[in-house]
Amino acid sequence: MIPADRDLPQVLDSLLSYLADHLPPPVYSLALDVLSRFIAIVSSFASILTSITTDPTSWDLYGILPSIISILCAYLALLTLYRTTTWMIRTIIWFIKWGFILSVIFTAMGWYLRDAAMGEVGIAGNSLFTSISALYNHASAAMDSTKSHAASSNTHSNTRRPKPWDSFDKHRRWQPENQWTAATADEPADNVLKTVIDIAGGVVKQGVRWWEIAKTVVDDGKSTVENGAAGPEGKRRSRRSRAQ
Repeated sequence: MIPADRDLPQVLDSLLSYLADHLPPPVYSLALDVLSRFIAIVSSFASILTSITTDPTSWDLYGILPSIISILCAYLALLTLYRTTTWMIRTIIWFIKWGFILSVIFTAMGWYLRDAAMGEVGIAGNSLFTSISALYNHASAAMDSTKSHAASSNTHSNTRRPKPWDSFDKHRRWQPENQWTAATADEPADNVLKTVIDIAGGVVKQGVRWWEIAKTVVDDGKSTVENGAAGPEGKRRSRRSRAQ
């Protein structure tokens, strides 16, 4: 059945009856709305073309203007329908994508925490913190050796400063070396980098300490559970030994 407010040709009655019998009511209503808007656009274009092809002196504004308004209304309705549909599809895809990503993240976190509680990742965690701590110690030692080498080079170059009566070649060799060592010793970036490394090392050491505390708590809990489970069995064995 075609609603009364739908002005559609009678040629489409059989097609619409078939769609009404085989489509859900919401889908049928949407298809009927799109079809009616499309037919309105086509009929309006046909009316405008018919009016334009005639003699300009016989143009009737009251006959052309309704067709133009019908075209604009039908175009805006179809555009709104298209944008709404695409927005709904994009929103559904966005929710599916981020729901999948968050589910994977939370699943990985739960798996990691479960393994950490069971003590399966204790060795890996300790080795990781140990490697980071060793890297920090190595970087700190390298910075200290670089600064001491720069200071010793500066002192060494200052003690071997050429005499005024020495050759110009010695003076030219001494000045760039002295300037480079002084710039290296007084470079503020080294102090900043050393401070950053010290802070990172403190954080790493604090993390290792907390990791050991957490591991100790988990191990104590496991031992308590195992002792509680083995308690009745131990009591039975002791009673049997006493009876014998």
